[in-house]
Amino acid sequence: MNWKLPNLDQHLEFVREHAPTLAVAPDILDAAALRSTLDYAEAMAQYAQYVVIVPKVPGLLELLPREPWLILGYSVPTKYGGADLLMAEIAGFRVHLLGGSPGRQLNIADYIDVFSADGNAATRAAEYGTVFNARTRRWDRSIEPRGPDLPYRAFARSCEQIVQAWQT
Repeated sequence: MNWKLPNLDQHLEFVREHAPTLAVAPDILDAAALRSTLDYAEAMAQYAQYVVIVPKVPGLLELLPREPWLILGYSVPTKYGGADLLMAEIAGFRVHLLGGSPGRQLNIADYIDVFSADGNAATRAAEYGTVFNARTRRWDRSIEPRGPDLPYRAFARSCEQIVQAWQT
């Protein structure tokens, strides 16, 4: 889905057809979009067990309904962007973390109720043979032996380590 110019009819049809556990509504970039985004999220909630709402501007959280299907999406700040929200603002919500490194996500989880998380940091790091370390919550460089399948091995090991970190 093109997040800058989403085809909402096509997206809703996809959600209806696949009935995912988790679906993500378009980002709320300004207060004027709140009502239409909530209406769209309610439509998705007919087919998805949970719907993630992603407010990118402060001051909207108190306006969000407390529905069992609603998960607050928090765009983890990185060099590429992120939400301008304080941890204190999102405390009390079940939160889906969008992006950021596993270490940063785990650090955030020390302060809030993280329901789920996603990101592509392990994929990017694996290209260079870099592997996430569950114990240190940091990346280890060059611990995988070189070879043509290096990115695949590094990615697999990072995934194992990320799961281990979340379980401890």
